[in-house]
Amino acid sequence: MTDSFVMHDKKQERRARQHAAVRDEIKDKAREHMARDGAAALSLRAVAGDLGLSSAAIYYYYPNRDALITDLIVDGYRAMGAAMREIDRHDADIAERLLTLMHAYRNWALAHAAEYALLFGTPIPGYHAPAEITSPEARSVFSIISGLFAVAYAQGRLRAGDTAPPTISAHVAQWLVETGQEVPLPVLLATIHAWAMGHGLIGLELDHHLQPVIGDVDALFAYEVNALLRQFGLVTS
Repeated sequence: MTDSFVMHDKKQERRARQHAAVRDEIKDKAREHMARDGAAALSLRAVAGDLGLSSAAIYYYYPNRDALITDLIVDGYRAMGAAMREIDRHDADIAERLLTLMHAYRNWALAHAAEYALLFGTPIPGYHAPAEITSPEARSVFSIISGLFAVAYAQGRLRAGDTAPPTISAHVAQWLVETGQEVPLPVLLATIHAWAMGHGLIGLELDHHLQPVIGDVDALFAYEVNALLRQFGLVTS
């Protein structure tokens, strides 16, 4: 009896691995389609055809297009977060760490433009991300930068306003309660400021709006990040 249970468990493990491997192949092919045609054009049938799967077979792995998109969003946030955490040096000065992570954020976005667009670009018609699945993943990435600003704030080095318009303060207070987070308002505002600046420049770069005017977008991004850290009082030069 014990041997039969062991064999059953091994078969289940093997099937689970095979299932996961096929899902990974589907997601890889879907990323190719997104890079070529955009996320809005993503089709399970087209992905299945490229993989040699029948239209019916692919639904065994993903019941619909939205389930696949949600999986790709989760993977995207996790990959971005991993790239940022991997390069972070915990023994470095907080300003250097913020500088490094801002550049890591941009580097990941440029290297994975289609996935970055899926996370932060134009909404996909008919798709509504399930907040209970995607929001924690987004906050996990958000917390990497906010965590560093929190360190700077605790060190007394973050020069940021302690006040905000009442409507913002009230909404943030409610959001913190709902998400169970403990983030001082100056830290949250600094993080939003950094995110907005970085995202704005990256979006313009990916759409090729900056290159004709600026030329050296690497230098521009470095200049703007330094200016941001200088504004927060974290660097003096």
